[in-house]
Amino acid sequence: MKISILFAFILLLGAIPAFAAELDVYELFREYDNLDGTKAGVYNTWDRLHTAACLQGLANRQEPHIYYIHLDSGQYLPKGSIDLYWLDKMTAPGSFLHGATRIFHDSLDELLTKYRHCYKGLVVYDENVAATSNAATTAAGVEDLLAVRWDPAPDSWYTHLTRDLKIPVKRRLLNKDGSSMFTGKGIIPGTKRESTGSAKCDVYIWAKENYLDKGKCSKEVLGYYIDFYYAQKAPLNARWLRNATLVNLDYMVANRGFVVDLNIWEDETPVDDRGQKPGTDLETFREILGSAYRQAKGNFIQVSGFVPWGHKYVTYGNSGGTHEGVASEWRHAELLSNYNCCKDADAIDFSDMTNASVFSKAPTKKVYKQHKPGLEELKAKGLIDEDGKVKEAVYVSTYVGDYDAAAWLYSRMPEIWENPYRGRVELGWAFNP
Repeated sequence: MKISILFAFILLLGAIPAFAAELDVYELFREYDNLDGTKAGVYNTWDRLHTAACLQGLANRQEPHIYYIHLDSGQYLPKGSIDLYWLDKMTAPGSFLHGATRIFHDSLDELLTKYRHCYKGLVVYDENVAATSNAATTAAGVEDLLAVRWDPAPDSWYTHLTRDLKIPVKRRLLNKDGSSMFTGKGIIPGTKRESTGSAKCDVYIWAKENYLDKGKCSKEVLGYYIDFYYAQKAPLNARWLRNATLVNLDYMVANRGFVVDLNIWEDETPVDDRGQKPGTDLETFREILGSAYRQAKGNFIQVSGFVPWGHKYVTYGNSGGTHEGVASEWRHAELLSNYNCCKDADAIDFSDMTNASVFSKAPTKKVYKQHKPGLEELKAKGLIDEDGKVKEAVYVSTYVGDYDAAAWLYSRMPEIWENPYRGRVELGWAFNP
């Protein structure tokens, strides 16, 4: 489960068994060169990142093979990117990828060619029904496919994959002529169910009945990540696409996780689907969680992702909701808890996390014991007097958080760990296992 990646990071900073490997490294940030100040540039970049994440998840399903350099260091790591920082930690002596040979590649095409044996073809989704992007991610994991948005333009990523690389389309989430398959009317395609009245929710019912209900998805992992609506509303710059959580999807694909993006309130319509009956999103989400709960048979389910408060479902900005952000955070946690789920909250600002399908392969121990100081140690620190009594003083306990999400720890810990003053003051680090 992705939540164990938090332990993996801590292990990377210490000594763990090493093994030799070969890593194919690609500077994924090169894909932002496709941003040309147009919406088409945003869509093209989104498409490439989405396919790249699917490829990485499939290639890394059994063991690490592909590693992306994506997250910018910004103000946090002046000497190198966050992804390079962790790569150096992983390949250092004593770490689990020590001895790995780094093979750098100049294009996604090189990786798509090298790992052609890992995928069977494409799953193509419909930009006019944004939820199909998440259903495509689910399909990618279950059916060993690469997700891509349908775009017949001669210079599109879809055209490049099908025409130039000759990758066959194995599943379509829209009709062959490009018209929408999911319309919110009649019988939901691929099922015997009447439409929910929402094309968005129909997509998830289709995915639930064809994948989740049939036991084809992970019984331990769900994804709660924003769909293609993000690209539709994103500004025309790279910074915002670096909060799209596309790079997080490698872990979902590797683990065959079911990916969803639905509102959690019953008394409103979501900003991305105003035509639905209020609460339809929530009813659909409960169906999905109920199916996952029954299949988990009492075990915990880890949900990666967080309420996309910058874009949907809350009162912030143009998110179009009637409930404010913190209330939505609590409601999300309450809803997930009802179905025995815990949350790895990849939330906005540090929401992107690259290479989870690599880090999750780090070996871990079954138990991690905290050091319990003895009496003599406490005396040496001046906390216990010679009579064995606690020294009279004002005591301050410092909590250091929040590290309730792998993505936040991944982005913030490098700067904090490398601080020359680390260890001079005892702190309570809130690492969530």
